[in-house]
Amino acid sequence: MANDAADRLPDTVLAAWQHAVAAAELSPVLPDGCQDLICRIDAGQPPHWFVSPLATGTDHVASPPGSRYLGFRLHPGTRIDATSLLAAVATRAPDARNEIGNLLADFTGRDPATQEILATLAEVTTPAAARQRLGIRERTLERLCRRDTGQTAGFWIALARVRRAAVTIDSELPLADIADLCGYADQAHLNRAFRRWFAASPAQFRRSPQLLSLARASGFATDPI
Repeated sequence: MANDAADRLPDTVLAAWQHAVAAAELSPVLPDGCQDLICRIDAGQPPHWFVSPLATGTDHVASPPGSRYLGFRLHPGTRIDATSLLAAVATRAPDARNEIGNLLADFTGRDPATQEILATLAEVTTPAAARQRLGIRERTLERLCRRDTGQTAGFWIALARVRRAAVTIDSELPLADIADLCGYADQAHLNRAFRRWFAASPAQFRRSPQLLSLARASGFATDPI
């Protein structure tokens, strides 16, 4: 999916993207730590707006030929008034980028405390390390993570690690070296993580140009929070 520059869009938007379907396809959607405001346009059908859920594993989306998608990827941890946002965009033309941007500014927001927590979780290897860096208690860390993202601190640490590995795997480094570099105990640990998050082994992932391209897309632990 092609990314456009997110100029003139609110700071809750990490990237704006679009994708046109030439032939019927079943496309993988990798977990990236983000939610997106998406408009799907099928031939002969009215535009369908929706907010994607926070993915906890790889999913696959079937699209008929001629479909078109327009999307706005939101920063990890963005608060979304989804009901109000979807009601507002339903009356707007999908290509009215500036109008959609204004609505996103009205109905999404970023909490500085949440952003600091996620930025920390993207860099550490354990929740204990995050708590020490942030100077907060375990209960506080987990409460804030659950409140603003619906997931635990451990979820975000594991996602950051596997996303870094997915980017690094597009190299000539041996898989054992990538496992060590990205903080896995060994290659078997790396393999289990890839199958859990991406439903593919590291070797299968490395051989797939589509998966490698998706791994480089904007998202948690690969872009500044």
